[in-house]
Amino acid sequence: MKVSVTFDTEYNPKHEADDSLCYCNRPRKLHPNINSVSPKWNCKSHTTTFKAKNQQGIFDNGAHYLRCDVLADPKGLKSMLFETWQVKPDPRLIISIIGGTKYFNLTDKLETKFMDALINMAINSDAWLLTNGFNVGIVQYVGQAIHKSKLTNVDKPIVAIGLPEYGCIKNLKQLKNPQKTSLQAASDGSCPTL
Repeated sequence: MKVSVTFDTEYNPKHEADDSLCYCNRPRKLHPNINSVSPKWNCKSHTTTFKAKNQQGIFDNGAHYLRCDVLADPKGLKSMLFETWQVKPDPRLIISIIGGTKYFNLTDKLETKFMDALINMAINSDAWLLTNGFNVGIVQYVGQAIHKSKLTNVDKPIVAIGLPEYGCIKNLKQLKNPQKTSLQAASDGSCPTL
């Protein structure tokens, strides 16, 4: 299946003090247009959209992934979710948990209560969990809860959808490999939240 993907073509420094990275988290040298520096990054003027194959796959843990443009056709995404990946449609509840990029620790008791409550709520209400896909902060605890649920509630899977920015994916080169791969969103605090 061909999907629309967006590629950052215009370089725009992420930080004034350090111009080695673009706003998209790719190095300056990977942009075709490195001489035109705009004062503010803009999706319409700094990116190019094209159709591409092999922008989808399966991770080692069986989770599916898809790279697509933010303006991708919703009908195509719906077809991918429900027909190709066979995600159970019509959730009774959608829980969106978007955290920051800061590490923090919960006490063991609070961590257990949070994860157990999240699992129970998701299973009992046929919920979908939406996150920014980061492996840091509260979203990291969501990931741990989903992993725990896979081990203890094998017959009651939880639908979890991570929506990280493409430039924030750790081990991005593996994403281009059509074989099964293991990825996670960057957890070094370098990416903005969605």
